[in-house]
Amino acid sequence: MVYVLSKSFLRKTKAKIIIVSGLLFLLGILSLYTLFNDFDAKAIIGLLFLWMGYKKSQELKYWKERHDKIYLQVTSDKISITDGLENRQLMVNEVSKVVLQPIHGKVKSIILHSSTGELTKIQGIDSMHNLTEQFKGLFDESTIKIARMFHR
Repeated sequence: MVYVLSKSFLRKTKAKIIIVSGLLFLLGILSLYTLFNDFDAKAIIGLLFLWMGYKKSQELKYWKERHDKIYLQVTSDKISITDGLENRQLMVNEVSKVVLQPIHGKVKSIILHSSTGELTKIQGIDSMHNLTEQFKGLFDESTIKIARMFHR
């Protein structure tokens, strides 16, 4: 079955990027303002904040270009994640543990632990409940764990 990203996840992700980059730009401008007023050498950090804000705002470009190309495909033998440029595949028999992370009874993210030590986090899927049910049918009950605390 093929799963796509939910619209609310995209909206929240874009809002977080805008807020964080805006705050970094603001910190950069305030730091540079103190540089010109007091000529304090520590205010050079403002340039670093401006650069970090710019880099964070570049993430919006990624989401705008690829949001419709990101999907997850689950079959009986493999799990494929595609973002338009990169295609990652994880064989079902390589998964050693599946951690479901619920908030208020709804699964918000799923972490797949592979036998090679690689972690794959799945979040923001439109029909997370259906994906959870498919994973419960795909993996042994001993493989699936439910997290007691939500870890980001």
